[in-house]
Amino acid sequence: MLSIRQYKTIKNYIKTNGGITLSSDGSILLKTSGYYVSRSGYELKQKRLSYFTLNKYLRLAKQNYCFTGLWLDSGFIYYDISEYTESDYLAFRLAIENKQQAYFDIFNNKSVYIDKAVKE
Repeated sequence: MLSIRQYKTIKNYIKTNGGITLSSDGSILLKTSGYYVSRSGYELKQKRLSYFTLNKYLRLAKQNYCFTGLWLDSGFIYYDISEYTESDYLAFRLAIENKQQAYFDIFNNKSVYIDKAVKE
């Protein structure tokens, strides 16, 4: 379980950077390359970051050998459980398998949308 201090650090990081990826112990991951792909069924949208929900997602990440992703968009906080891969091809395949609209390219700091990639 996160300490209140860790929670505040994470909250401030998200405000400053727009999002964050955490290991199951709550530490901030600062990878410079590779891809994150959300697992199907774990996406959640809330009005604000919740200490209890974040701890729940960290437990889920640990149970699934994955990571917790959080980001801000249009005034909401989004949570997900995601896998990491260094392969663009595998990220694409996992995104399709998990019925995702996109996966995240860490190096380019952007989402890669599946429908656009399929058309190219």
